[in-house]
Amino acid sequence: RSGRVTGVQTCALPILGSGVDVQTLEEFVDSGNNLLLAGDSRSREVVHDVAKTIGVELFPYGSSAIDHINKDVSGGKHDPTRIVLDGTASLIECDTIVGTVEKPILYKGTTLAIAEESELLFKAMVGADTTYSGYLGSNAESPQTSGAGSNLVVAMQARNNARVVVAGSVDMFSDEYFVATVKTAAGNPTPTGNADLCNALAMWTFKDSGLIEASNVRHFLAETQETPSVYTIMQN
Repeated sequence: RSGRVTGVQTCALPILGSGVDVQTLEEFVDSGNNLLLAGDSRSREVVHDVAKTIGVELFPYGSSAIDHINKDVSGGKHDPTRIVLDGTASLIECDTIVGTVEKPILYKGTTLAIAEESELLFKAMVGADTTYSGYLGSNAESPQTSGAGSNLVVAMQARNNARVVVAGSVDMFSDEYFVATVKTAAGNPTPTGNADLCNALAMWTFKDSGLIEASNVRHFLAETQETPSVYTIMQN
């Protein structure tokens, strides 16, 4: 409101705009707040620019994550940009961040490039071996990315403890994908695990999970186990 972001966490989808600019969200994260950002190659320029501030780049307009093998063929669909991913193989091995997802993930969007020099960014979800990024109908021999190099969800915990998740798909968070049943050419119809994944991502981003809680904290001198009101230099 009035170009300001309030609260300690926010979720930004393609509607991002309305007076909220890149600098506002960058300052929001720099202040230790959390951000869940979902977009794709069709998203507004501000979504791309916000992602760039943490070292993540959404691929250009019109490009998609494509998979001709692991595509959803339910209901007669044959759209290679509507990808069915094995949650076990594509997700980071960390239940705290992505939960325990045993069902397939339905994904339609773009891929993400991350800054190689970043020590804070990590891949939360990647494509299958047959996934690549490019323009549907173009020559697939020169894809922008391929296989596990096709980053689909990227996460970061900054040095100020702010958490940011960037997803290259808006659709994966939709009600339609939460309740969808998918089928690949080699499999049987199966409900998606999108709801479980997205809930786990949101809980981690907004610090409802993945925190260490200290309780019954005590301090005392090593020799006497007394707790003085003031410590002096060289006391242990």
